[in-house]
Amino acid sequence: MKKLSLKIEDLLPQLKAQLVKLSGFSLVFGFVKLNAFTAALFLSNFVADTADYGLFEYALSIGLIAAIPLNFGLQGAYPFFNLKQQREGFRSIFYFHALLVSGLLFFFFVFNKWAYPIVPEKIAFALLIGGIIAMQVMLSAILKSHETIFPAVFLDGGLFMVLNVYNLWLYLSGDTLDFAVLEWVFGFYLLFLFGLHFYRFWTSRSDFSWRRYGIALQFGRNLLVSSFLIICLTGSARILIEYFLGMEQVGIYAFYFRFAAAVVMIHQVVNIVFFKKMYESAPATLDKYFSLFLLFILLAGGILLFIVPMVFKGSLSLLDETWLAYHKLYIILSFQMIFWICMALNENILYREQLSSKMNGWFAALLILMTGGIWWLAHLEQLDVFNLTLINSICLVAACEVQFLLLRRKQLSFAKTRLLNLSFGLLLLIVYFTV
Repeated sequence: MKKLSLKIEDLLPQLKAQLVKLSGFSLVFGFVKLNAFTAALFLSNFVADTADYGLFEYALSIGLIAAIPLNFGLQGAYPFFNLKQQREGFRSIFYFHALLVSGLLFFFFVFNKWAYPIVPEKIAFALLIGGIIAMQVMLSAILKSHETIFPAVFLDGGLFMVLNVYNLWLYLSGDTLDFAVLEWVFGFYLLFLFGLHFYRFWTSRSDFSWRRYGIALQFGRNLLVSSFLIICLTGSARILIEYFLGMEQVGIYAFYFRFAAAVVMIHQVVNIVFFKKMYESAPATLDKYFSLFLLFILLAGGILLFIVPMVFKGSLSLLDETWLAYHKLYIILSFQMIFWICMALNENILYREQLSSKMNGWFAALLILMTGGIWWLAHLEQLDVFNLTLINSICLVAACEVQFLLLRRKQLSFAKTRLLNLSFGLLLLIVYFTV
């Protein structure tokens, strides 16, 4: 008994350290993700009309897509070379790429604004956002690869924390959204990210090699195409809505998208904490935890459907004005988040197994089918934001099926996760046609 007591006492300091670390992570993550969740929603209270809010969300959507080619897939190349292959000399090249991209983008932003307008203002603003997202994602992937969790969490939500600072200024001053001011706020934040990458490049510059940079770009090329197609499938809805239905509908779609995407924050916790393990664990283990996680996401999304109107009605004017007519959109988007998370979980495994290039043709075909179906409904004058979102969601179910097919071909079975993906897709159709 005495011996057992001594062992427990020996464990207490370790347990205490783990609890302190976990509680610290929870506080930091909660703070950062609360900013990510609320920033765009709060911005909707400081716009002259819904179309202005739609313009911000439209620029954000293009920025998310633009971030993919700007990073050239290198955010996925870093863990491959440094975790899976454990190769020396593959660090400074990633910081160099970030410096090159962010420096050129800031110069383009200033030149387009003050010297000669090469592209429309909303596109320049979208590219600025894309540069910020690209720089955040690059450094966050590097930090997560070395389990440097706290800075990675801050970087993942950096754009929205900056936006909330601007929201606070609007609240205190009583002003409305001014895109010219917001552009400069984001421009200086991009310079800040440039400085972070410059510092890390400077301290690791001794291992820089143009040859290794070329090798990383060659590897990233396949990730670039697949990541670009994935973000087009998951994030192009706002662009399509703007084209077919107008900027006001973009604002309404994006507003409810924000609420539905709250569950994505849970996925981000898992991705940050278990990022390294996803490159090392067996498929059977991952399938078990992926399927349990998707069930938890379904439950969390269902709870939020009831909580959101109770908590936010009266504080967000756009919710008060649109809930009765658009609550069904929120339901569809809640299902869509499950499929999106399923794709994101599979994506890490596909990168690990170097299968990303295999899905490019499939995803391109799905993107064409999705766009064609939306165009056909518009041609028939039957298109609205509800059926557009449904088509997008069903395409995500199909995209997950493609991923499972490719994994099975390499003897990697995710049977439980696949069954849930198909079941939730069927449940979405039942809900859509009965509610």
